[in-house]
This record gives sequence, C-alpha cells and structure tokens, in this order.
Amino acid sequence: PLRPGALLRQCWDMRRLLLGAEHPDTLVSMNNLAACIQYDSRLQEVIQLERECLRLTRATLGDRHSDTLTAMHNLAIYLEQQNTPESLAEAADLYRQCLERSREVLGDRHERTLTTMFNYGIVLTKLQLWAEAEALLVESVDGRRVVLGEEDSDTVDAIKTLAECRRRRVRAQQQQQQQQQKQQQQRQQRQYASQSPL
Repeated sequence: PLRPGALLRQCWDMRRLLLGAEHPDTLVSMNNLAACIQYDSRLQEVIQLERECLRLTRATLGDRHSDTLTAMHNLAIYLEQQNTPESLAEAADLYRQCLERSREVLGDRHERTLTTMFNYGIVLTKLQLWAEAEALLVESVDGRRVVLGEEDSDTVDAIKTLAECRRRRVRAQQQQQQQQQKQQQQRQQRQYASQSPL
C-alpha cells in the first residue's frame, strides 16, 4: 500500500500534468504534500516546497489572495521550526507581511489575522524583541477574547503565552542588570587597582 505522502505526490504530479503548475488546485496539492512531508521530519524538503508554493501562488493569485496568505503563513511556520537565528528572522518577516495583508483583507478581528498575530508574537519572543512581541500578544489576547471568548482554548493559550513572554522579558532584564553591575564592579576594581600604590 502507498503511504499518504506518496499518494499526495501522485496527486500533485497529476494536477501539474493536467492542470498546470500554477493552477490553484495544483498549488493546494503542493501545500498538502508539504504538510505531509513535515510529519516525516524532512523539514528542508518542506521548506523548499513551501517556498515554491508561495512563489507560484503569489505569481498566480497575487499577494492579497487568501491562498497566498496561507502559503506565506505555512512557510513562516516551517522556518520557525528550524529555530536558527536566520530562519527565525525570515519567519518574522513573513509573519509581518502576512499580518499586514491579513489586516487589510480580513480585518483585525478575523481568526486568521489573530492566529498570524499570535505566531508573529511568538517568533519575536524567540528573537528577544520583547516590546514588539508583548504588544502583538496583548492585541492577540484582546482579539481572541472578543472573537472566541474568554474560555476558548486558543484564548487561554494566548494568555499563557503572553504571561510567559512577560516572565522571560523580566528575567532577561534582570540578567542584563546583573551583567551591567558586574561590569561596573570590574571597572571600579581596575580603577582602584591602578590608583593604589604598590
């Protein structure tokens, strides 16, 4: 029996052959194949497919189409999973673009906009851009409370993530203060030693 990835690859190949590489249904198949491959832990291949899917979707449907926003968001998710400084920076840029367009196309309180906002906030937290991350996470929590309700699991997750962001920000600030105090003490000791008679 064929594995799901093999079936999805056959579907994608057939749609490319019959409909063309840039047909919206072919692009959906490409996106589905990438999602399946991700579960097989072949992240580089997924990212390559998602890059191509985004390129073709942009070229075929334009930057403001919901399928383009989905492709952009998916690529950002997989880049975030790589968890390198470069991939996190690229993911942040994609989330930023996706959020800007989602706000324009879907509005500030649409669930997809709120999800993009939340994921963008998480990436900014990983990049230690605390103020920007916290602002997005607060907006995401507020939006989810209005749209989904206080008890919704996505709202609860957003609240927990915001609390964790704030905790990490405070810890990072404390560590920075400790480092500055240590450096100040070392400077004072060097200065005292240089001024002391032998």
